[in-house]
Amino acid sequence: MRAARGLSPETALKIEVEIIDISNDGHGIGKSDGVTVFISGGKEHPVVGDVVLAEEVKARKSFLVAELKEIIKPSAFRVASFCIHAGECGGCALQNMAYEAQLALKEKQVRDKYTRIAGIENPDIKRIKGMDNPFRYRNKARIAVSESGVGFFSAKSHTVVDCKTCRINSRPVEVVADVLREAEKGLIRGALVRTAFGTGQVMVILDSGGEKLPKRGKLISMLDSAVAEIEGDNYSLESVGKNPILDVMGELKFEVSPSSFYQVNHSQAEFLYDKVIQYAELSGVETVLDVYCGAGAIGLSCASRAGRVLGIELSESAVIDANRNAVINGIVNAEFIRGKAETELFGLVKAGFSANVVILDPPRAGCKKETLEAAAKTGASRIIYISCDAATQSRDIKILRGLGYEFIEATPIDMFPWSLHVESCCLLMNQALQ
Repeated sequence: MRAARGLSPETALKIEVEIIDISNDGHGIGKSDGVTVFISGGKEHPVVGDVVLAEEVKARKSFLVAELKEIIKPSAFRVASFCIHAGECGGCALQNMAYEAQLALKEKQVRDKYTRIAGIENPDIKRIKGMDNPFRYRNKARIAVSESGVGFFSAKSHTVVDCKTCRINSRPVEVVADVLREAEKGLIRGALVRTAFGTGQVMVILDSGGEKLPKRGKLISMLDSAVAEIEGDNYSLESVGKNPILDVMGELKFEVSPSSFYQVNHSQAEFLYDKVIQYAELSGVETVLDVYCGAGAIGLSCASRAGRVLGIELSESAVIDANRNAVINGIVNAEFIRGKAETELFGLVKAGFSANVVILDPPRAGCKKETLEAAAKTGASRIIYISCDAATQSRDIKILRGLGYEFIEATPIDMFPWSLHVESCCLLMNQALQ
């Protein structure tokens, strides 16, 4: 095996490394003789501050890939895993790290990416918004079913880890999984569970691979009883199919269909929407363009403070939800249309549409360049960009800066505690359009 540049063949097999950062895929990052080392862990994920013994796996010209063999000196931030499936299930890659240290790491990673990728010197990154109780926060989960059990996939595989408890998901997820363990084995492949924290309504979508379930009625009755019997909370099974469930967030009600995008963390989403409103600085007359609007939650949260809200979303069910949600809340100045962001934006601009504020909340892959160019052509003085991937967001911020928008500030939000992901809401302004 060829040694990495800067390492001699004698040191290429086993090396002692201090973990100074964590990569997007959960690998610990350290330095050995000036060469960057990416270290994968097993059941014990690397934690910032750990001093570890690692064994070389691959050597490249400018970096080394290694496997963690032993923790020589545990980090001051290392804590015991709270889950017996740590290192097996594909979630909670940071559960060996104290929560406050996770927040510091995520805030640093956002700052570093804005600097390195977007090219912003000393970006104004506000203190990350963490959770007082970072458990039971997920309102959506996909349960997998196989011969090996009922639970969640292990990292980067289709192997199902039989999880009888999960402290980041809502309680209905656990009881639904328990029912599926006793249900028609071999027929059910999995289930989608959505929980409306504001109302207690629960949705379960069963995946049988297109096969008819001969005892579907009995199964639904079992699910209904299991959800209703959860102690300490008032949950009810409201949908086992395509019907939406109703949630309440702030002063608004939202119907959410199975495939509609809706933030997975209820309390942190409320903070996010308040932050968007703060950044928008609406006075009651502005036109707000909500791109990748999902079920319309952000745009509708702005509606009472704006003159007009127009949302764009590719998912047909989400657009139906968004327009229905406007009706449910008595909002008459909001409209949501279906289509690809770049296509619809281009058409709007060509037809003379203008906006004061553009909100971008794209999938993890970020925006297409055409979308960003069309957003700039709306004449909006403010662009608010929300993303759960600071790298693709930084790439797009760099493009927007080239289109005349100055980066003002960003607020990271821990939407996904114990995971490697972090939400970031940033404000960009074109002073010439103020």
